[in-house]
Amino acid sequence: MILKILSNNTVISEHELSIGREYLVGRSQECDIILNTKNGISRKHLKLTVNDDETLTIELLSKLGELHYNSDSVEELTVPYGERFSITQFEFIYEKAEEVFEEDVNLNPAEAEQNSIGTGDFGLPDNSPELNLDGFASPQTDQAQDLKLTQEQDTEPELDDEEENTLTATNKLSVILNIMSKSTGKVKKSYELEGNNWIIGRDDKCSLKLSYKFISRKHFELVKTNEGFYIFDFGSANGTSVNGKKLPKKEHIRIYNDDIIDIKTLKIKIELKDETFKDKIKHIEIEETNDFEYNKPLNVEQFSNDDFFVPNQKVTKKSNPMKSIMRAMIALIIIGSGYFYMNQEKTKKRKVASVKTKKTQPKKKIVEANENQTLISDSFNTAQNYYTEKNHILCINELERLHKLVPAYKNSKQLANLCQQGLEIEEEQRNRRERELQAKKVEENANKIAQSCKDNFSQYKSKMELDNCLSQLIVLNPGHPIILQLQQKWDDIETKKQESLKSKLAYQKQINAGEAIIKRAKSQKNGGQLKKSIKSFNAFLSRNYPNKSKYSELAKREIASMQSTLQSQMKNLLSSCESNHNSGNSKETVYSCEKFLKKYPDNEKASEYRYQALNKLRGKARKIYSDGNLEESLGNIPAAKEKWNEILKFHVKSDEYYKKAQRKLKKYGDI
Repeated sequence: MILKILSNNTVISEHELSIGREYLVGRSQECDIILNTKNGISRKHLKLTVNDDETLTIELLSKLGELHYNSDSVEELTVPYGERFSITQFEFIYEKAEEVFEEDVNLNPAEAEQNSIGTGDFGLPDNSPELNLDGFASPQTDQAQDLKLTQEQDTEPELDDEEENTLTATNKLSVILNIMSKSTGKVKKSYELEGNNWIIGRDDKCSLKLSYKFISRKHFELVKTNEGFYIFDFGSANGTSVNGKKLPKKEHIRIYNDDIIDIKTLKIKIELKDETFKDKIKHIEIEETNDFEYNKPLNVEQFSNDDFFVPNQKVTKKSNPMKSIMRAMIALIIIGSGYFYMNQEKTKKRKVASVKTKKTQPKKKIVEANENQTLISDSFNTAQNYYTEKNHILCINELERLHKLVPAYKNSKQLANLCQQGLEIEEEQRNRRERELQAKKVEENANKIAQSCKDNFSQYKSKMELDNCLSQLIVLNPGHPIILQLQQKWDDIETKKQESLKSKLAYQKQINAGEAIIKRAKSQKNGGQLKKSIKSFNAFLSRNYPNKSKYSELAKREIASMQSTLQSQMKNLLSSCESNHNSGNSKETVYSCEKFLKKYPDNEKASEYRYQALNKLRGKARKIYSDGNLEESLGNIPAAKEKWNEILKFHVKSDEYYKKAQRKLKKYGDI
């Protein structure tokens, strides 16, 4: 791998990177890659890691610096070769080092063609058109997910001796994320992604924002490379799973078509689509054939006369021989392509000199496709006959051989299900007969145990003894009626015991409650809370406590005593209120009457005394306050203060004019 460093669009250095190694980038001499500048570059600015899949992970180490990718500021990302990223004035290009093998350059065209492409096991020529699996039903294997074959051209330009062209695989797939419904399993939303790198999360800056509470701000990343698609979890809180297997954090894992990404309850189905499929299919040549040869009716009435099963395509009522041939040939090409891709994955990709290719031979391909079509058709018809004869095991085996050749043919999937169901029905019938014989023996033993438990019921001293007897019966026959009868009988006896005990506890609880009220009333009396004490004693007398007769006389005496005390207190307080009123001491009248009214708020006499005294004080305070304001307006502040202080001396604190005078004095700093 090569890392190029540019400044002002000029390459200033190149560095060769090795897989599995880590590199430090910064201005420190300890770094593997040194940037000779002090403007915006930390001593250790970046850490680069070359992964096993040849992708490059970039981690920002600087606390104050920035890392830019696709105009976004990021802290960590993983890119395939061919991508750019930058820090301050430096731009980095991650490229794959070119390798040329001399032994391949000198090959003659025939040998180069055989080594670079190869021949499939199914008799397909090497010059098969380029196809992608996403347009067809295909098995979900690693080789089949992103399979591509290089399409040969009828003519190629002449090459100079010194010029070297290479064959490269280019990923023409696009990816669609389908959000699945948790309840129905159907697609709720679909997002078709564009480009080569996507960050998915809740953050507004993500390539795709998914507003779910259990998704992290930056949850996972999808990367498109020439080899396929990879998923990378950023170390999210809830993690990411693919097909039920949790992803390791910060490691790229390859994904394929129809893979399911799970994040808590969110399910995302991967759909890979070939962008060039429509153009490629136009180049397939089909030879005219006999309609009847490729559209034979099925021998089983349950099946329809469909052609190859192709997902997401409408089924027409009339069969089309041209489509049947075309689809058969496509399925065979896919099989041969799978073998080619499996061999190609075992070795590293390398560039070889391109060679001239021969013109395609469409007629030969059609003959080979027709032979394989006949083989598949015969295998399907054989499986149908096995099903009709109720030989379900042979039917299943035959269809398994068919599905190794093609993913689906006509109604082969439905036939496989029917054969499996038939096999299960046969097994169930055998099992049912065995179960009936065994059930009869079990019932006889159960009846013997049930009678024994019933006869010994009166001897059981605990529920455990009864349960030990019934446990043997429950194992043999959980629904035996004697089980419920004996358990109910025991429960009835225990219920009566519990009710008797509960009644005793309730009686004692009532006694304790009555004594608690008497105790509280005495405590309130000792604390001087006479009114509360009287209320507590009255509460005891109003209820039917079992020990009411024991404390009734005590409660009545205490109530009478406290009422007499309260009456005496009331007279003393009222006498003080009247005495101050009669003496003309308005301020003391207000205070003494308020003290009385606090305990006896409904006394009209005390209320009248307080009202008269308060009005008298307010009238006097109003006049003095006005005089003070007048002195203040004339600038005679000392005289004004004297007026306001006079109000504080004779007036009560609760009145408005007392508070106004207080605010005035506070204004001039006297308070």
